[in-house]
Amino acid sequence: MKPPRIQLELVPPPKISTEFYTVGLDLSLASTGIVVIDKDGDINLQRTVGYSLKEDASERESIERQMYIATSVIDAMKALPERPRVVIEGYAFSKRSSSVTKLAELRGVVKSQIWLVFQVCADIVTVGEARRVVLGKGNTAKSSVVGILRARGLTIGNNDIADAYVVAECLRRKKQIAER
Repeated sequence: MKPPRIQLELVPPPKISTEFYTVGLDLSLASTGIVVIDKDGDINLQRTVGYSLKEDASERESIERQMYIATSVIDAMKALPERPRVVIEGYAFSKRSSSVTKLAELRGVVKSQIWLVFQVCADIVTVGEARRVVLGKGNTAKSSVVGILRARGLTIGNNDIADAYVVAECLRRKKQIAER
């Protein structure tokens, strides 16, 4: 006899208010997820930016893509009435080594641009920690996150936006607890 399957809690936790806007980023070269959560816990913006390049793309094309993504993040932050807290999803090292290097370069470009424009140092939250804090289970499958968030009443566009939301909400909850 198989043990019963444990179901994740789909009831949304109570909304929390914070004293800051939060920008969550799921960095990816082809589809970076950007989410802005306001002080009341509502999603103000969700979008993906980025694009694929051919294997033989030039260094200039790679840099232009990094700057396009970084500029999109900066533009989202400039639309806010005040400087937000920023959180970036930590690396997932199961990827090919060549893409990890490019992803590391992207993170450096994005973090430096955020610092240069806003003097904000981005927090880094691991996928497991974010999913544990927000979803109740750190090893929740990536493919399940969108469905869980939608079942909680959120309108989430895709996996990249869902991951950006989860890291942003994780930071909001951790900062709220720390401020008590």
